[in-house]
Amino acid sequence: SGTVRTFSMELMEKIEARVVALAKSVAEAYGASAEVSFRVLFHPVMNEAGATAFAGDVCSALVGDGNVVRKGAPGTGSEDFSFMTEKVPGCYVIIGNGESSSSLHNPNYDFNDDALVYGGSFFARVVEQELPSKVTT
Repeated sequence: SGTVRTFSMELMEKIEARVVALAKSVAEAYGASAEVSFRVLFHPVMNEAGATAFAGDVCSALVGDGNVVRKGAPGTGSEDFSFMTEKVPGCYVIIGNGESSSSLHNPNYDFNDDALVYGGSFFARVVEQELPSKVTT
């Protein structure tokens, strides 16, 4: 068993086809057969450029541009938020927990309660800025 993480569904499909073909051909070479169960549980999160810029601007207004990382290295974490961004343009935002914090899913992780005000303020400002453009009079 194993896991496969990619930055596109096209590559995921290519890897699946290759794994199936490889398993079957190796088994056949030894007079056996193989069956592969290749389950894609999560798709890659693809941040939409406009939503990402908007979220970055909201964050900069809250904490200053020097405290906002607008572009980071791609990651291979599993996140079901990907299914939402396939239907509605959006972006995945990480609210910082402090530089000395352990990462999520680590037994030493300790949520910084002071970060709640930033997360709440972020979502309130998104609503304040977006809702008026959606309301018609």
